[in-house]
Amino acid sequence: MLYRMNSFYGLRDSGISEYGKYKEVITGIKYYYDFLIPYIKGSEEEVMKYVQKSDDFWRFEQNAFEFNYEKELHSEQSDEAALSALNRLLKSPTPRNILRRSYRYNKSIISDYENYLEIMDEEVKKIEDVLLEAD
Repeated sequence: MLYRMNSFYGLRDSGISEYGKYKEVITGIKYYYDFLIPYIKGSEEEVMKYVQKSDDFWRFEQNAFEFNYEKELHSEQSDEAALSALNRLLKSPTPRNILRRSYRYNKSIISDYENYLEIMDEEVKKIEDVLLEAD
């Protein structure tokens, strides 16, 4: 994600300490920028490390060339042969558990991002409500 932080830094560094009726919204904005965005960035970094580690495992350590380019990833096997090989692998406990663990991890990440989005939407709604009251 790309984050625009300059306006927040301007607000934070302005020296203003009394926000009047905007105090709750400013507190939400600070929470968003001081806690939520760094948390999301940290999560993104962890995901990228996991992706790289997984990619390295499959590409280099195992030298599984037939899976490097499956579907949009080029393969020397026909689609039918690749599907057949994948089905055979999934009947084996070790590859199945690797796939299951990866699947659960990805579901967890998606759930986290859905929660972040919900929190962000709530903060934006609060800001909009306060600004509409001011009009």
